[in-house]
Amino acid sequence: MKSLNKYRELLRQSIAKKFIIYIFIFSAAITVILTMIQLYMAYRTGIDVIQNNISVVEASHLDTIINTLWVSDMELLQIQLNGMLKLGDMQHIAITDGDEVIAEVGSPQTEYILSRSFQLYHAYDTDVMSLGSLEVTFTLTKLYKRLLTNAVVIAITHAIKTLLLSSFIFFIFYRLVGRHLVVMSDYVAFLKFNRLDSPLTLNRPDNKQNATDELATVVAAINQMRQNLIKDVSEVVKVKNELRESEELLQFAISAASLGIWDRNMLTNETYFNATYWTMLGYEPNELIHSHATWLEHIHPDDRKMVEDEIQKCLIHDKAWKIEFRLRAKNGKYKWILGCGKAVTKDETGTPVRATGIHMDISEGKNLQKERQKVIKLESVGILAGGIAHDFNNLLSAILGNIELASYHVENDETANSLLNDAQKATKRAAKLTQQLLTFSKGGEPLKEKTSLIKLIRESADFALHGSRISCEYSLQDNLWMVRADAGQVGQVIQNIIINAQQAMPDGGKLLISAFNVEDTSVEPFLNKHYRDFICIKIQDTGSGIPHEIIDKIFDPYFTTKQHGSGLGLAICHSIIKKHEGHITVQSSPAKGTTFTIFLPAVASTDSIVNKTDNVVSNVKAAKIMVMDDDQMIRDVAKAQLLALGHEPVLVSDGVQAIEKYQESQSTDMPVDLVIMDLTIPGGMGGQEACRKLLEMYPEAKIIVSSGYSTDPVIANYREYGFCAAVAKPFDLAALSRAIKTVRV
Repeated sequence: MKSLNKYRELLRQSIAKKFIIYIFIFSAAITVILTMIQLYMAYRTGIDVIQNNISVVEASHLDTIINTLWVSDMELLQIQLNGMLKLGDMQHIAITDGDEVIAEVGSPQTEYILSRSFQLYHAYDTDVMSLGSLEVTFTLTKLYKRLLTNAVVIAITHAIKTLLLSSFIFFIFYRLVGRHLVVMSDYVAFLKFNRLDSPLTLNRPDNKQNATDELATVVAAINQMRQNLIKDVSEVVKVKNELRESEELLQFAISAASLGIWDRNMLTNETYFNATYWTMLGYEPNELIHSHATWLEHIHPDDRKMVEDEIQKCLIHDKAWKIEFRLRAKNGKYKWILGCGKAVTKDETGTPVRATGIHMDISEGKNLQKERQKVIKLESVGILAGGIAHDFNNLLSAILGNIELASYHVENDETANSLLNDAQKATKRAAKLTQQLLTFSKGGEPLKEKTSLIKLIRESADFALHGSRISCEYSLQDNLWMVRADAGQVGQVIQNIIINAQQAMPDGGKLLISAFNVEDTSVEPFLNKHYRDFICIKIQDTGSGIPHEIIDKIFDPYFTTKQHGSGLGLAICHSIIKKHEGHITVQSSPAKGTTFTIFLPAVASTDSIVNKTDNVVSNVKAAKIMVMDDDQMIRDVAKAQLLALGHEPVLVSDGVQAIEKYQESQSTDMPVDLVIMDLTIPGGMGGQEACRKLLEMYPEAKIIVSSGYSTDPVIANYREYGFCAAVAKPFDLAALSRAIKTVRV
């Protein structure tokens, strides 16, 4: 019943009606054409039969009638004519002689006839005599009746066939197409934005579900349309949400950015100012008269003429203006303002009658511009500091080397030994200062070594707290893992943080420094990204704390709240920890204190720390070692140090000489075993280029890099540049011995 109702519904639809009408018209046209063809063929057949009968009359009866007529046997003649009348469709036969009718049979007819006249001639002796004429008339009425009957039969037959065929075709159409069109129509008719989850499916046999026919194509297109609608709806919703958010953000941005909006009537000079315009100057929204004159009055006297002239020029040329000038705030101070505006309405003569625009407080930007000038100066100082530190390290190398060598010659003199030891300690402290100077000037790569943090933390904290009224407690885990770090840089981080804590506790306070192994990396999101062990250092003070509004900025370069601060201390801390692949965070509560937390990657617990106090007397086999340095003092000290270690020195001043000497020695019985190259040679080939060229010629060459720029990336990553080891200036005998041992063993 449901299928029947759908069938009836389909019949009521225009496309179904049209489909039936088209089938009927086509079938009717075919029926008419075929019927006409058949009738024509039947008509031709009937005519052919009559023509054949005429031929029979002429061939079979004409001579008999002539003979009978010659003997004037009228009775026989009548019998013969009646016999001829029996021929198919014969209507009338008459024998006439002029106007006289000799004999006739049948009924004469004037319409729908086919007649034929034959002259009757009889040959007697040599004469041919005319006996009259024979006229036979065949009726076409019977033929027409037969044709009409045939036409009715053919029409009825074709009509029945057309009806059956149309019904069958329509049923097939409904079965294969129509019912699915109804489903598609219902699906599309009830398709709504909130009903896009269900795809269109047709009730087809299982073997047709994956067909690729036209219906499948249409279903796929509708489902694709559904997907597109889902996407479009999502986009529309997204765009609407984004539009709403944009409007909210615009309102928020106008408010948050402290944009002052103004609208001026050029004819009356009445001017509207929004609330933000006045509040950014310290006034209440309706505290002053809203007028152009009020605005002019608040412009700095030195800027007023420039502003008026610029606005007038832009109005004349129909351009927007963007002017920086100063406005007086309620407290009497001037703020830098960026004023933008344009004439938006003109009268029929082209004269501006209305202008609108915004004012933005750019005082902070102006201050930042001043800070940038400071940064440029600091960078210049940094470059200068780097150069000074490099030269100072060269001097310290000579001083430290000579002091150390001198101590070997006065071993029995305790007083001299004590003085030399003090001088050596002071020199090493000076070297640490230059290390910090280099870190400041270049932010260089750390020179990482396996280090224990316990001693480093205590020494750095004690040094920073020396002479202060702050008590310090330590909670350092006994089996604290080692780290691979630059001890000088990590010490600088600890000192910088403690110095900040001191400044937050000017009347004294308490400092708690703890260090422990991180057993559970889930305590910090940063640690979850790395498959390694970490140690944690916490430095907690009881100072005034950091305000919440600036806590996110404390690691920004040149951000400071101190009157004479540079804003570099915590920025350097952040940079150093990052270069150690670590992480630093800060938590603070106003009036309660601040906690800095540092995470550093730990090295395997089985690794041992290099003992830097090892005896400088090396068990390394004596070697021929070349020293390349542009400073004569460094070469002299290096020569003495190598001799003290039992090695044969070869001294050169630049990379060109080093390559030449190395090549010459390779053809002797005692070739150079090792080369120590200074990284920087002013005006000559330095260590990096000389190393590359030497390794191209002698890939097996062993080269140690040395530099006063201890934070140079080449020193920190020396293997990437072809060096076997690195030693930073100033170095003592122990450091030199360790470097040589690293390469020679």
